[in-house]
Amino acid sequence: MDITFTEEQEMLKKSARDFLAAECPKTRVRELEEDEKGYAMAGLGWMGLAIPEEYDGMGMTFQALTILLEEMGRNVLPGPFSCTVVQGAYAILEAGSEAQKKEFLPKIANGKAIFTTALLEPGGVYYDAAGISLKATDQGDNFVLKGTKVFVEMANVADYIICAARTKEEANSEDGVSLFIVDAKSLGLRCEVMPTIAFDKLCEVRFEDVAVPKGNLLGELDKGWATV
Repeated sequence: MDITFTEEQEMLKKSARDFLAAECPKTRVRELEEDEKGYAMAGLGWMGLAIPEEYDGMGMTFQALTILLEEMGRNVLPGPFSCTVVQGAYAILEAGSEAQKKEFLPKIANGKAIFTTALLEPGGVYYDAAGISLKATDQGDNFVLKGTKVFVEMANVADYIICAARTKEEANSEDGVSLFIVDAKSLGLRCEVMPTIAFDKLCEVRFEDVAVPKGNLLGELDKGWATV
């Protein structure tokens, strides 16, 4: 298998390295650690790098995305790129309805929406389905979410949170988990940055009877763990 970078990928690598060195030096990273929001948005249209062109993205490959992520890691870029693109956009591409793709993917590609994913809970030790106890109750046109998530990356600045919730009790813990795209400004949603040694923006998010429209169910009801 040939894993040699193409000319286009080499250009991406160089442009990313040059841009990050100029726009996000280590002094800037340290400043962002102390900043209330604590992030820098990716430049050069990178948010849409691996999103298909039909949803306003650049339509590049996953390998191109890994090149970009490597350069971001090399330069310690603080920001919501990974949680928005890798966790958010790819989850929507895999499990989202066409309506959801048309609504959310262009917002991500154009840098107009920050996504994050809420999985881990206070009583959970690992990222496994057995730790999902936050409840989502079917109430008319909505599901109502109640519970707490912890270590939610960049939730303090997110526009949307993809939340894993328990919609049904099953013997197999991976059954009965559903995913919901939650508007971060929803009534009853509370977010607080947790103190960490790394000064990264990991948050506790409390869902206090948060109503989520049924159209925001991501993927199949009770079968969301496969997307996680």
